[in-house]
Amino acid sequence: MKYKYKNLIPFVLIIFMAAAWYQIIRDSVNTTREYNGYVEAARKFSKDAVLLDAAENYNKAIQMKDSVGLRIELADLYKNNDMMDETSETAQAMISAFPQNAQAYEYLMELYLLQESYGGCFRTYDRANKVGAVSDKMKQMISDIQYKYKVIASGFSEVSMYSNDICAVKTGDFWGFVNAAGKKLTGAEYRSAGDFTGDKAFVENQEGEKYFIDSEGNKRGVLPDEVDPESVGNYQDGVYSICDSGKYDFYNIDKQKVLGSYSDATTFANGYAVVLTDTGFGLIDAGGKAVGRADYIKVACDERRVATENERIFFMKGDSWIMTSVDGSVVGTDTYEEAKPFYPNGAYAAVKKDGKWGFVDTEGKMCITPQFEDARSFSNGYAAVKKDHMWGFVDVSANIVIDPVFQEAMDMNSSGNIFVKENGGWKLISLYQYNY
Repeated sequence: MKYKYKNLIPFVLIIFMAAAWYQIIRDSVNTTREYNGYVEAARKFSKDAVLLDAAENYNKAIQMKDSVGLRIELADLYKNNDMMDETSETAQAMISAFPQNAQAYEYLMELYLLQESYGGCFRTYDRANKVGAVSDKMKQMISDIQYKYKVIASGFSEVSMYSNDICAVKTGDFWGFVNAAGKKLTGAEYRSAGDFTGDKAFVENQEGEKYFIDSEGNKRGVLPDEVDPESVGNYQDGVYSICDSGKYDFYNIDKQKVLGSYSDATTFANGYAVVLTDTGFGLIDAGGKAVGRADYIKVACDERRVATENERIFFMKGDSWIMTSVDGSVVGTDTYEEAKPFYPNGAYAAVKKDGKWGFVDTEGKMCITPQFEDARSFSNGYAAVKKDHMWGFVDVSANIVIDPVFQEAMDMNSSGNIFVKENGGWKLISLYQYNY
């Protein structure tokens, strides 16, 4: 008898297993049927614009079997009915649920593009890039908006050149200072203002008092008592120039004269300055020692009166311009009709040949063929160029990256921001790719 029962056990197990599989299959079929029912109902309600019922059925289906495709349908439901907050929330939740799915990121980027929220596009791309979920489509979207920009400050009648990420700006009749992001460092309270080539800038207040300030507007130095300057140069390398009675002398912040006298002088930068003597323009070091020739006709300076960035100087010799090194030697064999000095963080300098402006590197190699009406030297990877009487920007490959639509333009600072002039006024624009 026991033997008979023993033989029945495998048979009974088979029956139980078959019943269990039957139940599993039956439950799966019922679940699939229920899921399909929710999806069909959601799509029907969506077609009829019955929004609440459509959303409810979509969410029930998502709870049963989640997918990017289903969440996109729900997001489209909201988008097609101008419910953009709900669309954005759904798209964000989709990325959280599927953090490595490129299609989810694509959808959110397309949504940001639709809203012209370019910062959102760059943030989403970065998020996808961190988890390796970047698609070719996303790369193309980023390429298409790479040089979109926004205005972050405006209302200036004049601006200087950024130096150490600080710029003097004029509002109404008076000058103040802003940082790289256009945020106010001081109020518009000065009759005139120099540049922060070093850690101090020279100013004249509304009462006519002249002195040096730091970037917070604190008074940090005054002029020597015995001078009545016609002009005061920028402070850098521990010294600044004073023009008194047509002669230029260099002083330190302790009011001591350290070098002089010259008929003209640039700002000291990187240990060198260019001065004019009876024989012509030439280079001097921090001790006042002449370096190389001192018989040049002119020297190329930027708005800060700096001529010696990147250890290169452009001098006029005869009726053309040449490039020299800070050791006094001539760099390259080419000559130019005009030249502008290298800028800090700038790969190429602007030079003019055959009536057009192009760009050379520090070895004198022509890297961008002369083709522009005017140009500024490169700064932080880009240069302002003039084409068809308006200013825009090129990259180091000579590609026009910001169309020439501005009356004037300055240089890109280290934060990806640029002062441009439109309708007679200056404003600060910011590229989204650097500021999002």
